Order: sequence, then C-alpha cells, then structure tokens
Amino acid sequence: MLITINECYSDNIGDQAINIALVEELKKRGEDVFSIDFSGLMPNQLNDNTNANISHKGRYWFVPKMLKTPLIQLLWVKRTLFSLIRCAYSNKKIKAIIIGGGQIFQSNGLFPIRLFLIGMVAKFFKIDVICYSIGVSKDITPIDKILIMSLLKRSILIYTRDKFSQEQLFNWGLFSVKLAPDI
Repeated sequence: MLITINECYSDNIGDQAINIALVEELKKRGEDVFSIDFSGLMPNQLNDNTNANISHKGRYWFVPKMLKTPLIQLLWVKRTLFSLIRCAYSNKKIKAIIIGGGQIFQSNGLFPIRLFLIGMVAKFFKIDVICYSIGVSKDITPIDKILIMSLLKRSILIYTRDKFSQEQLFNWGLFSVKLAPDI
C-alpha cells in the first residue's frame, strides 16, 4: 500500500486534480493507494465552508484567539495523523508515504510542524517517505527549516516541481534532488 498526503480535499480543483492523477497513475501500476488530506479535511467536507483551511473565520468563534492554533493542531492530529497511524497498524504493508504533488514547503505556522510529525510517524513505523513535485518557498524561518529538513532527510526520493525549489534544496545541502514538474 502507498499513502499519498496532499491537498486532495481542497477547494482548489487543481489540488484535487493532482491527487487524482497521482492516485490513478499508481493504481495503473498495480498499487493499492490510500489518500490523506494534508489539511485534515475528510471527503464529506468538500462542500463545507471550511475549504482547505480548518482555521477559517467563524468555525471556532467561541474559542479564544490564543487557543485556536493548538486546537486546530489537535484536530489535525486527530484527523490526519491518526489516519496515518491506523493505516500503519492495519494488516497491509505500507511501502511508502508520498507527500506532495504540488505542495509548497513554506513557513506558514502549522505546515512545518505537520511535516515533522508525519516524519516521526514514518520513522517510528519504518516507512519510506517520498516527496514528489514539491515547491520550496524562499522565505523559511530557521526553525521551520529544521522541521522540514527532518522529513526531507528521511526521504528516499525528492522531486521538486521547479528549478528554483531544486536550487533551494541544493543550498540546504540536499544534492540528490531531481526535477519533476507538477503532474
């Protein structure tokens, strides 16, 4: 079994198309594929007003602002990380976790922490990680870079979606990065 982690339930039709193309290609090759949405959304939330961001205004209006980030992170852990852990404990052997298909690795609060946690689950269960068609932002804080690098160093394959991202990762000391445009 292969697990894809990307924005497959996003309100962005391009994100959905990337996931569908990736899953279909893997299925053509005879792979069993399970998709997990990086934002923590579930398939029945596609038309929900939360779109791809669980933290949209109004969703948790009753929660004080300083508690929203931890609450959102806990919801993400419950939905996304627990899905990954349930798959790991299932009786199907997970060959790899494929992260990406257009994702941009950036400093935007929760994203680097989520990548770090996915990397820790992969490490614990001894699952290979593949980063496919990722973009890398120019402006990444030093702490976020450490969190992102913890996942990238565990990756057996890294493909960037553009030359800039490839050069950015070369500058970070990752030299086995290949270029593969978005699907």
